[in-house]
Amino acid sequence: MEGTENLEDEVFLKRHTKPEQDEKRRKRWDLQRMREQRHYERLRERYEGRQNPCEPEVSGYHSLWPNPESAVYLHVDDCLPVCAFGQPMARIPPQEFVLPWLSSRCQDGVSTRRRKRP
Repeated sequence: MEGTENLEDEVFLKRHTKPEQDEKRRKRWDLQRMREQRHYERLRERYEGRQNPCEPEVSGYHSLWPNPESAVYLHVDDCLPVCAFGQPMARIPPQEFVLPWLSSRCQDGVSTRRRKRP
């Protein structure tokens, strides 16, 4: 019969064997890669342990801020100091945000929309 799919067991198994074998092979490769990675990590830890036996263990992250658990008091203030590049920023009075290059065009009546190219 033309236009129908053959659904016999042999044809179905033959169609699915190659992808199944490929999946098994990839899974085996992944397990091998994970074993190699673990082995490499163990070797590196052993090597670094021999290199620096005097150095204390350091956690995975560093912070320049003080430890929050060691806080003695909490100070609440209305004003929040803002710093940029280690320098305090000047106080700017609250005002509506305006882009200078757009505000002059709008005042002159120049349209800010672009024309479509032909």
